[in-house]
Amino acid sequence: MNKKNNSITLLLPPIFEDTPITIVRGIHNRQVLIDIQSQNVEVNTKEIAQPVFVYTNGSYIRIMHNKILYVEADGSYCKIVYDGVKALILSFPLSEACKILPENFIRVHRSFVVNLDYVTQVLGNRLYVKDTWITVGREYREETFAHFIFFHAKRR
Repeated sequence: MNKKNNSITLLLPPIFEDTPITIVRGIHNRQVLIDIQSQNVEVNTKEIAQPVFVYTNGSYIRIMHNKILYVEADGSYCKIVYDGVKALILSFPLSEACKILPENFIRVHRSFVVNLDYVTQVLGNRLYVKDTWITVGREYREETFAHFIFFHAKRR
């Protein structure tokens, strides 16, 4: 009988010294979720680029969170669009992707999660992300637009 090695090695920056870490097995035992509970540590997440490893074509590919533009659902599959032109198709539901991605990713439609760092224009109920217009769903509008500051020009 073969026994699999079930060990995990975490390499964290020195600012996380003496910080509690929680490791939880995900749904269907396919993933491991790691929660770093920083109590008195202020961390600028833009300075620490956070990678995500995506399983595709029999191996894991490393993608940096800050390079992902948006994630689009297509049934039980997800399309991760990153670096402007590249995209990966995964057998992974969008609801699970929402749990893993950091705070600057918000769900704007039942089929889209958007990286707020790449939104460059808002027109009506649509967001312009790099070179793509993404419609904001009716049930997501209030929460989505709460992430933006709007200056209005008064017309006479």
